[in-house]
Amino acid sequence: MDVATVVGLVIAVISLLVAVIIGGCQIKQSNRMEAFEKRQDERDEKRHNDEIYAEVTRFIQKYSVGGYEAEIYLLPLCIAAYQYNPVYPYRREIYREFCGLPEDVQKSILARCDIDIPCNKSNHYFSECLDKLEKEIKEYCPDDKSLFYDGGKYLERALLHHGEKEIPDVQCAIDEEQRKLLDSPLGKISKSLSHKDMDYEKHIINLLAYEADKQPISRLANEPTSLGIPVEADEILICYLCCIIAECVPCCSNKNQEIYENYENTGYVCDYNGIQYMEDAFLTALHSITIYSPNCNKGDDSNG
Repeated sequence: MDVATVVGLVIAVISLLVAVIIGGCQIKQSNRMEAFEKRQDERDEKRHNDEIYAEVTRFIQKYSVGGYEAEIYLLPLCIAAYQYNPVYPYRREIYREFCGLPEDVQKSILARCDIDIPCNKSNHYFSECLDKLEKEIKEYCPDDKSLFYDGGKYLERALLHHGEKEIPDVQCAIDEEQRKLLDSPLGKISKSLSHKDMDYEKHIINLLAYEADKQPISRLANEPTSLGIPVEADEILICYLCCIIAECVPCCSNKNQEIYENYENTGYVCDYNGIQYMEDAFLTALHSITIYSPNCNKGDDSNG
């Protein structure tokens, strides 16, 4: 073997060793970078989660003051507000603030409050709820009229025209169910029950729950109240009537117990004891349709 061959072989071996060493260094450096990036990602994720946790804590604390007048009880209605229109200038700050939060923060708030209701943007949330309500009214109140014509204008005007107003105090004549209560032993000794009139909301619920086959909606639209007859009086009365009907019909018509069980964690709107406004009545109606109507579809595209 001549010198040139030996030199070439040595150079080849040295080149191979250098390549192996460089490759090893590159692998080691790559592993270090990968580990560093992983630590960075973990720190960023932890920081992000901590920020979400802090924002959720701040939100819940802010709206949990006031006992049963705390607006945190209205949290389920925030979902309806967001799905109806996240950029609408709602009267209540809790609705506006919830709509302005990132969805991961919204979902964390709902999870912390044990509320299991889908919260997704939708272009067609109101129309889908309205379609479902109309179908249920036809099935539950056969041959009855509907007050939800022209795209449910009176239901929607409860928010658009009267949302900032307090829910009106409406009284009406005593109905059959209220008469039974007054004639009962408990009713005879009760000092809180009036024998002259009754709460209008309770009357609406009674007719829908116990007289669904007697055209309750047509009767309600034309019955006199302390604010007049709904089809003739100030618009707020028929808007309020539409809200209560839209809230009650899904509950009354739903015979599927699984729906109630599947939506066990839906919040406690009924426990709220503060001042209520027409926007609350409107959102409560949409909330009820969403919860108790199994086929009320929620879209997932942006509402703008």
